[in-house]
Amino acid sequence: MKQNDTSRVKRLGPSLKWTDADLDKLSQINPSDIAAAGVIWKENSPKGYEKLLEAKVEERT
Repeated sequence: MKQNDTSRVKRLGPSLKWTDADLDKLSQINPSDIAAAGVIWKENSPKGYEKLLEAKVEERT
């Protein structure tokens, strides 16, 4: 994470009731962790949510 991203996470921490340890773990997440989570989600997602990661977000006009 970039320094700016880390400070953003630290500002959110108190409102989300995250501990300093939680924030430290979050700041160490890398793209391969996110990809692995996507695989886990696809394998274990609740019925009806299988395609959620592949859904396109429509822009509001």
